[in-house]
Amino acid sequence: MGLTMSDLSLHSFQRDAIFLGEHISSEVKSAHELDRLSKRLKNEKDLSNTLLYNMLPRSVADELRSGLTVDPTHYDKVTLFFSDVVGFTSICDAIEPWEVIDMLNQLYSVMDYLAMRFNLYKVETIGDAYMCCSGLPIPDDMHAENIANFALAVSECVRHVKSPADGKPIRLRI
Repeated sequence: MGLTMSDLSLHSFQRDAIFLGEHISSEVKSAHELDRLSKRLKNEKDLSNTLLYNMLPRSVADELRSGLTVDPTHYDKVTLFFSDVVGFTSICDAIEPWEVIDMLNQLYSVMDYLAMRFNLYKVETIGDAYMCCSGLPIPDDMHAENIANFALAVSECVRHVKSPADGKPIRLRI
């Protein structure tokens, strides 16, 4: 049609309708962008929380997130569990890195599940070493029994995790 805004009367309803339409379009675009950024921020915050909760007990992480200072706490009744894979270096020498990762993922998935079932706190995994505890951050009078039962269950379940090097069940040093 070839009309421009200057062809319309300065105080016409058509001009006002065009400006309103442009304004609404701009607001909708802004709302969509804000929604997209909000979802991205939520995903990043969830990832940050997951990482933080994997490194610290939830109660400590929540206090730190709230800006509080976390004082050290003494626990009288705590039992620790340590394990590592027997012959891990030899296994690593014989297989590809992705096979090592797959084997450890299988092993740690089993151990993490069992740790959850026995109310244990997973402290750390470094390479083939696994460390968890009972009695902290939540005190538990059954701490030693929980760890002993966990160790027995792990010993039984680890037989289902096979070494990619020879296909035999891996063995743990507990």
